Amino acid sequence: MGLREIRKRRGITQAMLAELSGIPRPNISDIETGKKPAEQLWLVTALKLADTLDCDPHELLH
Repeated sequence: MGLREIRKRRGITQAMLAELSGIPRPNISDIETGKKPAEQLWLVTALKLADTLDCDPHELLH
């Protein structure tokens, strides 16, 4: 399961996730569309997203 699936499952928009996590919405979009592969996420970014979405950081890589 990737970022988009986890975010949608939680009922959160990209804008809401950006506000809650402190990660700019364009960065979230780039991760979701593959412009920035999840494998290349900085650890702090992955941890912020996982914390905000209440999921394991490894889930963001699939």
